[in-house]
Amino acid sequence: MEKTDKLVSIVLPVYNTSQYLNRCLDSLVNQTYKNIELIIVDDKSTDDSPQICDAWQEKDSRIKVVHKEKNEGLSAARNTGMKHVTGDYVAFFDSDDFVDKTLVEKVMAKMVPENADIAWYGLNFYFGEGRIFPMVMHVEKDVFVGREIQDELFPDILEASRKGKIRGLCGPPVWIYILSMDFVRSSDSKFESERKWYLEDLQYNFHMYSKLKKAVIIPENLYYYNLTNTESLTARKFSLDKFIKLRMLIQSMFEKREELGYIPEVDLLSQDLFVSLTIREIVQLAVNRSVYEEEEFKIMLEHIISDELFYKCLTAQDINANWSEQIQHILNLVIAKKYDESIDAVVKIVNENKAIMLGLFAQ
Repeated sequence: MEKTDKLVSIVLPVYNTSQYLNRCLDSLVNQTYKNIELIIVDDKSTDDSPQICDAWQEKDSRIKVVHKEKNEGLSAARNTGMKHVTGDYVAFFDSDDFVDKTLVEKVMAKMVPENADIAWYGLNFYFGEGRIFPMVMHVEKDVFVGREIQDELFPDILEASRKGKIRGLCGPPVWIYILSMDFVRSSDSKFESERKWYLEDLQYNFHMYSKLKKAVIIPENLYYYNLTNTESLTARKFSLDKFIKLRMLIQSMFEKREELGYIPEVDLLSQDLFVSLTIREIVQLAVNRSVYEEEEFKIMLEHIISDELFYKCLTAQDINANWSEQIQHILNLVIAKKYDESIDAVVKIVNENKAIMLGLFAQ
């Protein structure tokens, strides 16, 4: 395997993940590639996370812990971490996940000789010990140059963010790749707050990918995406603000697509993604119906399904090709603007298939 002495910086935002933090940090400090620095940003955690971070810092000189004075969210924590980066390359991981101990070594062995701006790798869905499911990767080539990134790779990644297929690369998460710091500095890339955007990673990537000159893929599943904390996926009370932020993101992608140099197909994939994510919000709302007053539930659901942009995107796609018969039934009612019937159909399907519906959140 190619040897390199390049320094790799890992930025790790931490907020109340004490239950998973030791496993994450163990996987990072024990990387087979030793020339790393680990910048942990404690985003004003209220559990034992700060003490765990400090204990690891005492044990390993490669670790630097930054304690923020107030909680500002994931994106702000990443930006704070970037101020302390001194490496040649940078990775952004999540503190409730963990990685294969060969991840950095394998990425550097491919990325450095190719002088690439970015390197992607595959992921595993982690549901607990003995329940690890790798996302299947389909890689016909592993190096993309210039317009190939915007015309071939980005559309695949955008579609994969909904369907979990194509090359097996997820679109939004920034933890699925490592970046060259030369590229980061030249592109002036910064994270905007998730308090402004829903899927802030996608907003970041949409602008950042348009500037990439060379990308490589490591066709191995090296990242473990933790799905053991199922309560966090289903117990959050739905807010219309989340849908409004999602709508704003997709609208901005339509407006900026041509300016950033992406092909027209990206508009169609953005429409498809908006429909998919909106359906997931509808399902989540229906799954947690019991926490709402009946009138409140109906008002929120009707606000979503009657949205003008949702209707426009929905009518632009092939419903029969993309969705099961049950979901097709709901969507056809929405297209017909039979909102009361749509609401009844959503509730009925969720009640009859709750386990299947919850599976949407793990994709």
